[in-house]
Amino acid sequence: MNFLEFVAAIIETLVWPITLVGLIVWGRPYLARIPEFIKSAKYKDWEVTFRDRLEVLESDAESAGLDIPDDLPKEYQDLLRNNSDRLHIVVIEAWAMVERALRTKLKPAGTTHRPRYSFSSLAQSLFREGILSEEEYGLVREFQLARNRAVHEEVPNLNETVVIMFLRISAALIDRINEISTVKQ
Repeated sequence: MNFLEFVAAIIETLVWPITLVGLIVWGRPYLARIPEFIKSAKYKDWEVTFRDRLEVLESDAESAGLDIPDDLPKEYQDLLRNNSDRLHIVVIEAWAMVERALRTKLKPAGTTHRPRYSFSSLAQSLFREGILSEEEYGLVREFQLARNRAVHEEVPNLNETVVIMFLRISAALIDRINEISTVKQ
């Protein structure tokens, strides 16, 4: 084995590990977001579902000072009554109300966001423009993840109590969004 063959053997041995480490370092932000998109996680007796995501959301909302109402507003009561047998529809509609509230904040601010983009780019635009604080942006993201988990679970574990909690947080989040000033600082 001469020197060139020796160098070629070392390079051949190191190419895959270096490539793998490079991809992990380069893709770290993307890899960190993977757990957000997992519908549910299960290991032995431990499982994360919509209810768990909602409990995290509720504690975040309370620590952020969101005033979560004890009683549901009338529009939410009507929504729940009309769709009591299709609770995932109630969750989808509550999310749509939050998204509409966010879109109303986008228009007066004069941001460059285009409606065809996904919600996450809408929330990011509002955050970048300074309309949403980091705390509010985090709450909106958690709310979106809770909605995604509820809608995409293979076996929905929605019951009326859990959906009412989701609606109460939705009402509080919409109130907070409506209080936000769209005037740029």
